[in-house]
Amino acid sequence: MAAMVNLANTMEANAAAILQVVQRLTQPARSENNNGEGAEDSLRGVPRTLAAFQKAGSLVFNGSTNYTEADNWFQAVERALLTQHVLYDKFVEYATFQLVGEAQQWWQGERRLLHQQNVNITSTFFEEAFYKKYFHESLREARELELLQLK
Repeated sequence: MAAMVNLANTMEANAAAILQVVQRLTQPARSENNNGEGAEDSLRGVPRTLAAFQKAGSLVFNGSTNYTEADNWFQAVERALLTQHVLYDKFVEYATFQLVGEAQQWWQGERRLLHQQNVNITSTFFEEAFYKKYFHESLREARELELLQLK
């Protein structure tokens, strides 16, 4: 029971963080930034730069043994990338830039191995590698079973 309460608390905290990001992403665009210069955010529908993507909010991921936290991070980053019209070929670059600490070390090692094997790292490939690392299939199956038992 304590595990379920802990899971619920974690999900609530993650939902609050995601809500903040979504609110920042949906705020009306301004034509000027605080320096009086034209801001990139005024370009609705135009692909964003990494700097503009980072202005959307803190979406960093340090690695986690909590699969819900990892899944929530991935979904939040994917939503932010889509909302800001980031081109698919930039998804991996932008998403992995948000990795810090243990997660960044994991990705650097993973990327080196993949480059040595001449693997083209697509967004789909990154998603599979990320979920394999942080959301192992057995955990996913256990979570699905848990959710089915709650119904």
